[in-house]
Amino acid sequence: MKKIRIMHVLPSLEIGGMETALITLINGMDTDLFENQIFCFDFKNYQNSIQHRLHDENIPIYIFEKGDGVDYWLPVKIARIMRKQRIDIVHTRNFAALLYGAIAAKLAGVPGVIADIRGRIPVDEGQKCKRLSFLVSKFVGVSEDIKKMLAIDFKIKESKIQTIYNGVQISSNGQNSNLASLRAQLGLASNDFVIGTIGRLEPVKDYASLIRMSAPVLIKYRHAKLMIVGDGSQRAELEKLTQELGISSQTIFTGYQKEVSNYLQLINLFALTSISEGISNVLLEAMANSIPVIATEVGGNPEVVRHNQTGLVIPRSNLNQITEKIELLINNPELTKNLGLNGRKRVEEKFTIPKMVSEYQSLYRNSIKQ
Repeated sequence: MKKIRIMHVLPSLEIGGMETALITLINGMDTDLFENQIFCFDFKNYQNSIQHRLHDENIPIYIFEKGDGVDYWLPVKIARIMRKQRIDIVHTRNFAALLYGAIAAKLAGVPGVIADIRGRIPVDEGQKCKRLSFLVSKFVGVSEDIKKMLAIDFKIKESKIQTIYNGVQISSNGQNSNLASLRAQLGLASNDFVIGTIGRLEPVKDYASLIRMSAPVLIKYRHAKLMIVGDGSQRAELEKLTQELGISSQTIFTGYQKEVSNYLQLINLFALTSISEGISNVLLEAMANSIPVIATEVGGNPEVVRHNQTGLVIPRSNLNQITEKIELLINNPELTKNLGLNGRKRVEEKFTIPKMVSEYQSLYRNSIKQ
């Protein structure tokens, strides 16, 4: 039986949610039925290659440096590779990848094009998605919120849109033997209550609001700590903010961490204060680790977190609730435990890797048949 050959087109190999989802998908696919290849058009991020995280390090990765502005020859270059490799399906991630990948697929005569939309997009990009939709077999939204955006805001046919949720690894609930050492390294006492978050320190994550809303709790409860795992353009600004609020001694900035699972196990309450989200992998990972979560009511967050059942959902218009809810959970260990356990059950039911992989593989097969 001939394997289905898929080329995944994405702009960057810099590790983030989009790249992690790609790795997880490829690693979980049936290698007897599918072959995967990756095309990236941002050479500058090659040093952060995802190749070492792929189970099969022989998967071909093609890297071009597009440069600034529109590269009119890039679709031609991609199409040459697609023809040579006899690609059956092109799977694009993000708008720029759709623009170049879908046109290249048309030039190369590739029968199926899947376009992943992983977050809310500007109006001009949405309108261009609509104009390019005749080249696309199926748009995939990572949440129902994205599906509604494509159908309602940009008038893409609903029959062309499918929701496939991200999947994450379910933890074994076992304690890592290095946890005590990491806790000591970070200056955490065994009875500290850790409010934690993980991600890029960029404006869209709005960590400044998390710091401000956590400050009254940290000042009132000296055993409370705020741990921010990640790095980005706002780090210096955020560190300065903790100093201004008088909570720098209770705030831990770990910087970028290649492996975050150990840090997750130190967290008693996970907080996500994003301005915009598709589906947050790290939110799912926290829930899969039985950690109670507080998340803003944006994007796909309410689809992941059931308010007062699997976590707490806070309106962006009333972030003051975060302070109140953190204090509520500090003082209610039973509620904290139950929210964490219920969150884990929800991930087990709806957001597993096998479920995500199965849905994508079905989509690939159906796209070939069309």
